[in-house]
Amino acid sequence: MTVRAASLRRSLPAWIVLTIALVVIAFGAVAYRAVRQSDLDGARIRLKTVADRLARVSRVGMIDRRRRVEETAADSAVIAALRGSQDIAGARRALSRLGPDTGAAVATVLQDPAGRTVTALDRDFKTIFAERPDSAWISPMIARNDSLLMEYAAPVRDGNELLGHVVQVRMIRPTSNALRTVTDLVGNGAEVFVGNSDGSLWTDLNRAREGPPTLAAASRYSRGGRTRLAALEAVAGTALVFAVEFPEERVLAHSRELLLQFGTIAAAVIALGAISAWFLSRGITRPLNRLTIAAEAITSGRHPPPPAASGRSDEIGRLDQAFRAMAESVRESRENLEHLVAERTRALEEAQATLVRKERMAVLGQMAGSVGHEIRNPLGVMNNAVYYIRSVLPDAPPKVKDHLGIIEQQIKLTEKIVADILDFSRIKPPEKAEVPVEEFVEDQVRRIGLPSEIRIERDLDPDLPPMHADPSQVGQIMFNILTNAIQALDGKDGIISIRCRDGGDRLRIEIEDDGPGIPEKHLDQIFEPLFTTKTRGFGLGLSLSRSLAHANGGELTVANARSRGAIFTLYVPTAARV
Repeated sequence: MTVRAASLRRSLPAWIVLTIALVVIAFGAVAYRAVRQSDLDGARIRLKTVADRLARVSRVGMIDRRRRVEETAADSAVIAALRGSQDIAGARRALSRLGPDTGAAVATVLQDPAGRTVTALDRDFKTIFAERPDSAWISPMIARNDSLLMEYAAPVRDGNELLGHVVQVRMIRPTSNALRTVTDLVGNGAEVFVGNSDGSLWTDLNRAREGPPTLAAASRYSRGGRTRLAALEAVAGTALVFAVEFPEERVLAHSRELLLQFGTIAAAVIALGAISAWFLSRGITRPLNRLTIAAEAITSGRHPPPPAASGRSDEIGRLDQAFRAMAESVRESRENLEHLVAERTRALEEAQATLVRKERMAVLGQMAGSVGHEIRNPLGVMNNAVYYIRSVLPDAPPKVKDHLGIIEQQIKLTEKIVADILDFSRIKPPEKAEVPVEEFVEDQVRRIGLPSEIRIERDLDPDLPPMHADPSQVGQIMFNILTNAIQALDGKDGIISIRCRDGGDRLRIEIEDDGPGIPEKHLDQIFEPLFTTKTRGFGLGLSLSRSLAHANGGELTVANARSRGAIFTLYVPTAARV
């Protein structure tokens, strides 16, 4: 006992602390993952926003500059210069409108179709690309002499004839606005890259550098031993891509700091839970220990006085009071145990008797089909023999006639027993019809062959609706009840009353005799198969009658009359119910 109490004092706090720890850890893990994912998603959104803004701003400037180059290529002075005009000054004035407005323009050149310079603004410069498309374009970036260059070009045409190209070579330089946008939206530590869409060249706006692997690369990749988050956005209408990236560890710094704070709080909560659990288990196990000792004494058969009341008003106090009440109840239960065992023994004996009867019915059902016909055949022969003897000996001595009557009576009794056995073993489905009640009752009275000392009284409600049942099966029920009533009078003068009442959806037929009645102890057994108080018969008639009543949707009950005799009540559905 002491070992179990000590084990509970240890295990209860341990389980409580373990539960608190699991809950805190699970909550912390979920919270950390949510904050971590939120930080990563926020960083990706900010990176995407910056990349998109840079791409849109750059596209506006690039497309505007390409348009200006196209306008310059359409200038008449430029076309005249390419046609061989000696007035080059007009063409230079047109080129000067593309001047170095930001200091990023390296050279502005007018070339013939072979790529030879016709005139150049400020200085001649060997252009980047020898071949260009037939329309205005913005070239990819190239690296030359530690500089990153790109070219704006537009064809000069006179009708459908290509006369040459206006070309401006510009250097890639960072702008303070772009860097300020990155710092404001992403934070210190962010990097901006510009590259060709095929990934052939990347720059941080100062020099060529390694950038994201490809334009289709994942938003998270490793470079230089550090994991980085990146967002890429193509500049529409150009061959350039902007990439903005940020170190992942700096994005997750906030969630790691939150995890550390949560861990400190979790440790404090677990420690406080352990202390509280120890005091809680001590308050629970001490009174439980006393109650357990008392319960073990009761289990061993002793009846010690219950433990002293704890005086507590909580659940433990209620348990203490309940245990004291239980101990008193156990004492009373022990005193009543023998009585209950006797009652259960009687119930078991009754159940065993019922089982025996069911087994007898099972055997009877198996024998009925084969034996019934074998018995009926000799009974028919005997009945024919009695008829023949009466025919050939009409003037037989009285003693012979008496014996012939005895034989006839025994033949009828035997036929009745065989009929009950066969009917009980195989109840056919009823063939229901509308049966007039008064005519049906008269048929059954005529069928019974009433002795002269017994009188039938009829009491039928007027305008009774016809019953809806199998007339043969319901007739068998009334025949069995009337037969029992005649047998109950045992050859004495008596009256059998037949009352029919309209019950709406059911017809109630009562058959009452003024015989000795049925003993009260047999009222619950009278409808059981093979139960009989007579010296003759198998006790199947009433059991068969109740089964036939149920098959026709009715019921058969029995009760003793107030004065004497028994009352059988048959309920049968009326035609109005259907």
